[in-house]
Amino acid sequence: MNEFGFEQLAALQDFPDGLPSSVELESGEQVCIVRLGDEVFAFSEDCPHGETPMSDGEIVEDYIIECSMHCSQFDVRDGSVVEPPAQEPLTTYDTKIVDGHVWIRVH
Repeated sequence: MNEFGFEQLAALQDFPDGLPSSVELESGEQVCIVRLGDEVFAFSEDCPHGETPMSDGEIVEDYIIECSMHCSQFDVRDGSVVEPPAQEPLTTYDTKIVDGHVWIRVH
């Protein structure tokens, strides 16, 4: 982790475009990573509605991920609920890409 609270995850190319991936942080916390082109988004791995892994979900339209269990939909950019039954947003994490590697700001 660097002095700004960022942890390096992996090379950008290691994350398949448009497919959610589960990553374990140094703290042991699981987060979901979604790469959309040259952008990378990170948010809580567990759906706030049913605690289903968000990495089992899929991108159903631009920036919208759908949980595989109850079809709640969230905006990957800010975690907001787009389609219930979920009522609570996903917790999001700041990300950046430096020299082709993905970094995440840990809470």
